[in-house]
Amino acid sequence: MFNIDINSNKTLYISIYESIKNNIEENKMIPDEKLPSKRSLAESLNVSTVTVQNAYNQLLAEGYIYSKEKIGYFVSNIDFYFNNTRKASDFFNKVASKDEKINIDLSKNSINTKLFPFSTWSKLMRQVISENYDLLLDKLPNAGLWDLRVAICQYIKKYKDINVNPNNIIIGSGTEHLYGQIVKLLGRDKIYAIEDPGYQKIYKIYKSEHTNIIHIPVDDFGMRTDFLYSSNLNGKSIDYIHITPSHQYPTGIVMPITRRSELLKWANESNSRYIIEDDYDSEFRYTGRTIPPIKSIDNNDKVIYINTFSNTISPSLRISYMILPDKLVKLYEKKLSFYSCTVTSFEQYTLARFISQSYYSRHIRRMRKIYKNNLDEIVRILESSKISNKIKIYKEKSGLHFVMKIKSKKNDLCLKKDAEKYGLNLSFLSEYSKFSQCENSICIVNYAGIEPHIFNNIIDILDIIM
Repeated sequence: MFNIDINSNKTLYISIYESIKNNIEENKMIPDEKLPSKRSLAESLNVSTVTVQNAYNQLLAEGYIYSKEKIGYFVSNIDFYFNNTRKASDFFNKVASKDEKINIDLSKNSINTKLFPFSTWSKLMRQVISENYDLLLDKLPNAGLWDLRVAICQYIKKYKDINVNPNNIIIGSGTEHLYGQIVKLLGRDKIYAIEDPGYQKIYKIYKSEHTNIIHIPVDDFGMRTDFLYSSNLNGKSIDYIHITPSHQYPTGIVMPITRRSELLKWANESNSRYIIEDDYDSEFRYTGRTIPPIKSIDNNDKVIYINTFSNTISPSLRISYMILPDKLVKLYEKKLSFYSCTVTSFEQYTLARFISQSYYSRHIRRMRKIYKNNLDEIVRILESSKISNKIKIYKEKSGLHFVMKIKSKKNDLCLKKDAEKYGLNLSFLSEYSKFSQCENSICIVNYAGIEPHIFNNIIDILDIIM
């Protein structure tokens, strides 16, 4: 059933790929139908198994087929595919009539939960129950389990070049909780500066804590230091800055060492100034070495460092930590030591083992490799698609999101509403800015929780709405 022209100028694997693709599009092959094995198809076509594998890989990448481990390859359900000549209304009616409306969310910074190492985690949980059962019901120190704080210290010393005492670490149930703790520690009457455009949850938390907030513009290198000196609120200058230098959200900027040094210089000019470094997405850098945190070059103890395990292990594992300067540790003990630790001892004991026994570092390496391959495939799909001349991709070498410029005469709100009609949720740079003038049609693409082949659907929808 596969018509291969061996005299064609096309490579053999492309000819096989196109033949199978045409059969699928013409409904000659039905959804969930099993394809021939690589060996049997290679023998029948008198080609190598590598040639067939390359054809299958291309079909797999484009979503025409899917694989089941140790079983084989099967035809995908591509009823939602459509060509350039089909009208938007026809596509929408087709999807709606079959109750197959696509629901894809590019605005949500999710992760691929299938990568969670369940077997390892469950093994460690059993170990904790059998070996630490007598400790699981004990009251925890307010700063968190000592074993976990030691494990974190060992990890960040090795992988982030941060040398810190476990006494300086505070464990909390998510970064949101720690932001609130920082405000309680430093005071609501102080001036907090945040990035603009920036992560909206940071702004909402500071606002809910009734703090004084100043938005500082972000340029190609991160938060602008000139605005730190010139900005004030009711005549009062900025006390603290909250930044995401490793992979700024939403722009994707990785702050260079020159800007990091400028921010440290600003903080060192006053005893009361501090930098709150949110090391968001720092584990996922795909080219070169991971950029060391500002904390690693902080010689005067001016940085409050925050990180989370939600992005690297699971969003449901609400465990984050912050590293306080020595001076603030004493203040924390004085002002906030009455707070109980908000993370269960069971989870902390399990995570401590997960880190100290090197499962965490191996998990990070595995995730980094998979996300890099997925990102490369997504970029390839986008740049070789029918809308390639209408998009431009930026900042795709690190982190779990990238930004994409869409060439359209519509404004961001119209694009967003039109995309929602087809089940596609988009977010744009302009949504994250309070005062800065952002260029229109800069889309934030959170790709980590989305399989690469889904971007074929996204391309079709974008082609309609642009």
